[in-house]
Amino acid sequence: MAFRVSPGVSITEVDLTSVIPAVATTPAGFAGTFKSGPIDEAVTITSEDELKELFGRPDKDNATQNRAFHSAANFLGYGNNLRVVRVADTGVALNALAGYELGLTASIGGLSGTTDTAGLKEHSVLIKNDEDYESKTAASLTGTITNDGDSVEQSCNAQFVSRYAGSIGNDIEVALLTEFNYATSSLSGQFVGAPAQSTAVANSSGGTGNDEIHILVKDKTGKLSGKAGTILERFPFVSLASNAKNSDGLSIYWKDVLKRQSEYILGGTNFDAETSKSTDTDISTTVTYGITFGTAGADLGIALDGIGFSGGVDSLTATPGDYYTEGSRGFGLFAGESDDVAVVFAGQPGDSAADCRTVIGNLIDQAEKDKDFMVFFSPFATDVVGVANASTAKSNVIAFKNDLSKNSSYAAMDSGYKKMFDKFNDQFINVPLNADIAGCVARSEDLADAWFSPAGFNRGQIRGSVKLPFNPNETLRDDLYKNGINPVVSFPGEGTVLFGDKTILTRPSAFDRINVRRLFIVLEKAISTAAKFQLFEFNDAFTRSQFRNLIEPFLRDVKGRRGITDFKVVCDETNNTSSVIDRNEFVADIFVKPNRSINFISLSFIATGTGVAFEEVQDAFA
Repeated sequence: MAFRVSPGVSITEVDLTSVIPAVATTPAGFAGTFKSGPIDEAVTITSEDELKELFGRPDKDNATQNRAFHSAANFLGYGNNLRVVRVADTGVALNALAGYELGLTASIGGLSGTTDTAGLKEHSVLIKNDEDYESKTAASLTGTITNDGDSVEQSCNAQFVSRYAGSIGNDIEVALLTEFNYATSSLSGQFVGAPAQSTAVANSSGGTGNDEIHILVKDKTGKLSGKAGTILERFPFVSLASNAKNSDGLSIYWKDVLKRQSEYILGGTNFDAETSKSTDTDISTTVTYGITFGTAGADLGIALDGIGFSGGVDSLTATPGDYYTEGSRGFGLFAGESDDVAVVFAGQPGDSAADCRTVIGNLIDQAEKDKDFMVFFSPFATDVVGVANASTAKSNVIAFKNDLSKNSSYAAMDSGYKKMFDKFNDQFINVPLNADIAGCVARSEDLADAWFSPAGFNRGQIRGSVKLPFNPNETLRDDLYKNGINPVVSFPGEGTVLFGDKTILTRPSAFDRINVRRLFIVLEKAISTAAKFQLFEFNDAFTRSQFRNLIEPFLRDVKGRRGITDFKVVCDETNNTSSVIDRNEFVADIFVKPNRSINFISLSFIATGTGVAFEEVQDAFA
């Protein structure tokens, strides 16, 4: 209170209305091989349609990519918040290119003249994502090509590049209409008028050039739209001038428009029209007074009705380093505070059991370090798919887990795979169940709360399963459960069900159950977020009381929602001693009794004599 000289009334407000902020608990993370999409960038996907549009349809001929797509799609059948990372071998994947102009100054190994495109295959580029595009286009789409070991001086410009790496880019075709070819092009009907002079150029003092062009993107083969020649995108009246803007101040420079709007292509190098300009200044860099853009008949190297892309290369296999490098690649993008996910499912992260174990092991280590997400994983495909003897399959599953050599409450393993129908390719495929288990976790929170078990007939129903390659009976389930593996079982007439809720923690503990680990993740994330607001405050009775008043209502709410049976918060002078205060520390001890899920039910049916009162036998039976 401020010091007063004369009498008066002072008012002080103390805010004790703060509440624990809500935390996102069920965003899921997944990394896998796909046909399209950005590489090593986490993208939020909310539906199967979004997954298909951005990352491409499942490939009938590539089991790894097919499994990855359907793993992601399976989770989206339960929850609608999935962070997807495309994994690729960046030494293999390439973007498709189009619009080359070759101006060779030498003839070596059959390369000669200005129209020879034999060197196209030698000139390649990988652009992983938009950030990568900004740094690579200028350097990677021009330069030197090599033929027969000899370096050839040339002017090679890739005027367009597919937005995403992969062979899917080879199905694209682009057409460019200028003021000179508009009247004769079969595509002119796609636009309302011929390219001319943009407002930006017209408003520039002395600006006299026609800087506008039309760009069309077509489906060359029909793989993207279902019909060859389909117009995919139109970009009318874009400008070759880099500083051209519309009336709202938005750039209409052709590269900026494509980056902002196109789902299929990006701008490559600047259009080279030096033979058709009145000066040597590149028309695509800036509007310069007095420049005339082009001369009659100039097509800027683009075919009248379109030129196809080529050179795109898929990468549908990946190394453990591609799947996981902490902080930068694959599943590693979910590490630390870089991405807030609560569950991560592994799919089948590799083409060998050893590679899968390496990736899964790294994921579990990261979960143990971060302590804010759980990992769900399955055995390797050949452990259960095509294994006729169920006992052998059981042994294979246990061996996979034992060879992993991990002991953690932040991970849970299921018993295998499900056979499902691939509607995109009209076939049946086997897909790991870990996406479904992660989906059951998300669904459980949606239907109840994070601390409810995702297993059983109420919340553990598995969708889309035609058959289980490995359907363990009770004896086999006992062996799996003793080894910390959660069986998935098909019961006749009752569906396919997750029939266990253990983590892979081997020592006896409340944390050997998924629901308890999930409960503590929620509590720790929420309370630690609230605790940040105590930083740089005084460690005195007022602050400690304020903290308790913040935490206790939250815990009472969790108790009321059946997450815990009791709690106690200790944050006072007993644990905030003078030595603690002198170290600039703040201590709170939060005791909770977690609710436990029922794993075993005993039902006893007792027959009694007609004249016997139940009370007479009840005590004796007990």
